[in-house]
Amino acid sequence: MSVFENPQPALLRNPVYGVVVGQYLGLNPQQQPLVVFPGQEGTAACVARTIAQLSDVAFGVDVLLQFDQGDVDKPIILGVIQQPETWTQQIAGHTLEVDADGQRLQIQAQQQLVLRCGAASITLTKAGKVLIKGTYLSSHASGTHRIKGGCVQIN
Repeated sequence: MSVFENPQPALLRNPVYGVVVGQYLGLNPQQQPLVVFPGQEGTAACVARTIAQLSDVAFGVDVLLQFDQGDVDKPIILGVIQQPETWTQQIAGHTLEVDADGQRLQIQAQQQLVLRCGAASITLTKAGKVLIKGTYLSSHASGTHRIKGGCVQIN
């Protein structure tokens, strides 16, 4: 048989085509990902291949699996199912936490948070300072407009 011939694959007992949600269980001593998924034979973790980055993935998270030519003995991790309630991002080695529940959006940083657009910025610091900078600042209130502080300086 030449290398260009396509041998007939062995008949699979229960081929699975499409995607399945399974659970990532970590890495084995050979640094191969381990997964479990509904419909697998037995309860032991299966060695998988992956196209997803798994270095910061927690034990037990849901992963999207597909099977090489439908063979359940050959799972491939396509990605990690994201949970929008608490997203954690690594940006330049620093953790940024975002919490969105549909009613409120909370962004949290360890030292300082800066919102910037052109020449305008709002900076929040760990020490409790709120710095607002811009070429033009406007403040409007339909109700009482209070300015309160230990010392209030105008100009």
